[in-house]
Amino acid sequence: MKKIYFTLLVSFLIITGTASATNISGTMLYLNNPEYYLPGVVVSLKALPNGTTTTCITDSLGHYSFTNVAAGSYRLSASTDMSGYQIGWESAWMVLAYLCGQTQLTPIQFLAADVNGNGKVKLNDLALIINHLLFGAPFPVGEWVFESYDFTVNGSKDQPGGMSGASAGDLTGVFIPTSRSLEAFPVEHNTQVAASADEEFTLDLVTRENLSLTAAGLTFNFPAELVNIESAEFATSDYQYVVEGNQLKLVWYGSNESPLELEAGSKLATLHCRATSAFGPGSQVNIEMDNNSSLAGANFTKITGAKLTIPAITYAVPSLRISNYPNPCVGSTTLNYYQPEDGKTTLRIFSYNGQLVHSMPLSGSKGYHQVEIDATRWQPGNYICKIQCDGIQKYSESHIIIKTN
Repeated sequence: MKKIYFTLLVSFLIITGTASATNISGTMLYLNNPEYYLPGVVVSLKALPNGTTTTCITDSLGHYSFTNVAAGSYRLSASTDMSGYQIGWESAWMVLAYLCGQTQLTPIQFLAADVNGNGKVKLNDLALIINHLLFGAPFPVGEWVFESYDFTVNGSKDQPGGMSGASAGDLTGVFIPTSRSLEAFPVEHNTQVAASADEEFTLDLVTRENLSLTAAGLTFNFPAELVNIESAEFATSDYQYVVEGNQLKLVWYGSNESPLELEAGSKLATLHCRATSAFGPGSQVNIEMDNNSSLAGANFTKITGAKLTIPAITYAVPSLRISNYPNPCVGSTTLNYYQPEDGKTTLRIFSYNGQLVHSMPLSGSKGYHQVEIDATRWQPGNYICKIQCDGIQKYSESHIIIKTN
């Protein structure tokens, strides 16, 4: 990798000595965070305007030092062979908040946000950050950004001030200069969806609490050898997604004035999946949320502790299968059914006393289907849902739907 220059944060810069020679030392930190020092970087001290350059390498604690520096004007900078480009969705939300006047950026955050390098932070920078998060597109400024710093050595103990650097696009410190871990986004798998080899099915990511969202960045990891995610939908329009390898990334952002309001039990996203031929007896898959997944609420600030659930995927012998969500339901509910072969298919729903409350023909094609059932006029109680498929073979299956007030 070619060496890309950037200026790192100097958490402390000490100038000592006489008028003829001075010692300069400091500690290189990431994003002005004293917990994340940067070892193994090359720090350069250049005499201005066209003088010599002296270098040293930061130690395991990020320290550097230059001794016997003569009086004169200098520029302090650094270089590294570390890879950058480790950023998270919160960086995009912070740029959104800045563009909406909801937050301020520190000087190094501003430079990290200015990924096109034009000295401004605009919507184009936000688009570049989102394209990088979705598709891995590089930034025009390269992998690192920097604050340059010029100062004069005159034998006094004046401190030139702080400098800082960051991986381009990283405003929140997702980049890992030293070993640390990020917790995975918590998702419960307290329901199941049955599938057989080569079967299509859908998974709903559901919120178990009321949410008011201004932005969402969701990264799903799945074992592509067993299950593939073929497409995705979000709870509202104007979203983007990409599926690559064993990962799906989805992003949406709205406005602080008109957040997306979701009640508990609402679908946040729907994943359209297909089991592979290797998905056989005993197989079970949990689709997990990547640790860079993020939801933003008011002022585009990160929501922590959101309660989300997505079904586990379990193997089942091909047959007519029925489920619904939510169950119990108050108003409408989504009926999910898998039809093992083509044939005439009908749906009938009966109250527990045998009264027919709903009847309709269903899609006659083999595969996984969904249909919305309006239960708002039903009395509270248990209802028997029956589906019958008349193909080469006859299939019949029943399911209980619970209606509450």
